[in-house]
Amino acid sequence: MKRLIIFDLDDTFYEYESTHKSALEKVFQVQNSFDDYQEFYKNYENTKQHVQNTLVDSPSRHSKLIYFKKLFWGILNTREIIELENVYWEEFIRNAKVDIESVNTLKENKNQNNIYFLFTNQNLYVQLKKIDSWGLNFFDKIITSEEVGFEKPTKEFFNYSEKFVKKIVEQSFSVFAIGDSYENDIEYWTTNYKAKGYQIDNKNEKIIKENMLIKTNFRNAILDIFAE
Repeated sequence: MKRLIIFDLDDTFYEYESTHKSALEKVFQVQNSFDDYQEFYKNYENTKQHVQNTLVDSPSRHSKLIYFKKLFWGILNTREIIELENVYWEEFIRNAKVDIESVNTLKENKNQNNIYFLFTNQNLYVQLKKIDSWGLNFFDKIITSEEVGFEKPTKEFFNYSEKFVKKIVEQSFSVFAIGDSYENDIEYWTTNYKAKGYQIDNKNEKIIKENMLIKTNFRNAILDIFAE
């Protein structure tokens, strides 16, 4: 079988929430503006919500640097704000529990008949840093929302990425789509390319959709794909 596998990154290759929590706790530890973590966390969440409501579909709506700038502006200088973002991502990348067994399976099966695309929200620098740090340098194509200017699941993102998928499908490849979000990672490809979809159910929501299999972990999904 010739497979094109379309991957998401965050909350797919690893579990996001616990990783984010450890990174945010590290930021709290190194800053001196908040004495209480709950107060810090509440202010962080309020700032994040304001930014996301303002920027809506912009990839910048997830920028930790924007959150920290707004949260600490007038309290810390610019270098200190930049350093908080560095602290966050260094801790995040170090603590992420990437599924190494599945990564090894993907590497072992990588050949001209198994093509891997990564379509991900977030900015390019951060995602490339994750990929490099975690040994995920096996993707044939990487597209981030920053490069497109729009996030999944906007039509603009899919219109941009679809042309690359179409070229592979025309070579008689079967499509598989895997990610934590049905709307972001799976629905478009199952609807338009008859992909077999896998939603990684980290939150134990057990949502059943047409043409999609719920997998409780990334490993089960990868084994299923290569059993085809």
